[in-house]
Amino acid sequence: MIKILVYDTGSFDGVSWWRNTLPLSVLRTQYATQIEFQYSHNPTVSDILQADVVLMFRPTSDNALKIAESIKKFQTQKPVYLLCDLDDDLWNLPHYHFAASGYRKHFRRMREIYDMADMVWVSTEQLRYSVGDLGRTVTIPNAVMPGNLPDKPAPYKGIACWRGSTAQFTDVTAPFAREWYKNWRSKYERWRFWGYWPNLEHGANVDFVDYDEVLDFFASLGSTGANVFWKPLEENAFNDAKSSIAWMEATMAGGVCVTNYAGKDGWECALPEFTTDPELIAETWQRSKYHILQNYNMLEVNRKRFESIVRLIGG
Repeated sequence: MIKILVYDTGSFDGVSWWRNTLPLSVLRTQYATQIEFQYSHNPTVSDILQADVVLMFRPTSDNALKIAESIKKFQTQKPVYLLCDLDDDLWNLPHYHFAASGYRKHFRRMREIYDMADMVWVSTEQLRYSVGDLGRTVTIPNAVMPGNLPDKPAPYKGIACWRGSTAQFTDVTAPFAREWYKNWRSKYERWRFWGYWPNLEHGANVDFVDYDEVLDFFASLGSTGANVFWKPLEENAFNDAKSSIAWMEATMAGGVCVTNYAGKDGWECALPEFTTDPELIAETWQRSKYHILQNYNMLEVNRKRFESIVRLIGG
């Protein structure tokens, strides 16, 4: 039995759902006789020594650094391996990004922690180069449970959607995005902005939908009726390493993703331009669903997680 201690900070958002909460809950079921999980927000020396692997998600705090340093000190007593997960290229946040100043304060600690990691899971191939030392990085993409994909696309009702928060402020309000939205805002029956109300030139056909928790969004994802999910992205190193969650969410809702990153790694099944053609939307959705089942199937991605853990501990 492999014992994994998860350093749990207690935070829960979209990132936590895709990288931690959902995949680990499925992994626990898939390998119930081979993996045992323990969660702690402040693990003791005893907790660490009883584990084979300590797993951290986006660690930045002083406490996380102390735990990482302790793990290294314990190596002479008992092998304990540090496994870190990274889903964003935090070292390449644009200087004007709302979170840049906050993470900049953590850069030294982050680098020290990731440098001490025995293995790092990253969500995209591009992220491997930010972590450095390609030999200890493993690409574990965000993934979807097959049962969370609908049987057919949403009926075409001319509904467009954008989901995000202040974290996506610079993308959705960039000059190119403003112009893009302005040109298409009246060509759909209804626009819906989920989670954040960007300062754009809105028309009368626009709704704002708030949600208190991430689970509220996922619980209602299949009933949004949205045919198009818009994902404007400024072209920069941070977004180049970003995973295609928006495209996956669009597919889970029965719609398609429209982004200027269409055709790039992870965005192969997204559309580069808006469309009101029901046939093109249905065809693109079908292609997206197949691509997810072949490349972003949670059960298969978790098999890669498990195999990397076994390899890490020398099994």
